Amino acid sequence: MAARVVAGLRGFWSPKDSCFAVALDMKDRYTVGLEKPYPQGLAQLFALAHVEPRHTGLWHEVRKRFKPGDKGMPVERWLMAASRCTSPQEQHELRQAMLAAMRQFTAKTVYVDRPALAILAVFDKARFPDMPVSVSIR
Repeated sequence: MAARVVAGLRGFWSPKDSCFAVALDMKDRYTVGLEKPYPQGLAQLFALAHVEPRHTGLWHEVRKRFKPGDKGMPVERWLMAASRCTSPQEQHELRQAMLAAMRQFTAKTVYVDRPALAILAVFDKARFPDMPVSVSIR
C-alpha cells in the first residue's frame, strides 16, 4: 500500500501554485490552493513531513498563512513537518506547544489517532517513512 501512496503523491505537486493539490476529481482535475487550514494546509504539513524532495519555500508559505492549532491543523502535524524543514529553536517551540496540547487530551476531546500521532511527533525523527516525489501535475 505504501508504494501505491508514493505513486499517487508523485502527481500532486503543482509548480504553478507552489503547493500540493489536495484532491483529484473524476475528470482528472486537481484541487489546489492554500486558502483553508483543512484540508489544504494539513495536506502541505503532511507533504513537508513525509515527501522527498522537500519544496523550498513551502514551509514558510504555510507558516505565513496558517498557525499551529488552526482547525484541522493540530500542532502534532506541525511538529512532524518542522522536524524536517526548520530550525531547532522552532522545533523546540512546537514541541513545547505539543506537550501543552497533550496535557489537554481526554477521551471526550480527541480521537484515538491524535494521541498516537502526538507521541510519534514528540520523539525526534519519529515519522512515517520518506516518500520520494519527483513528478508534478500538469
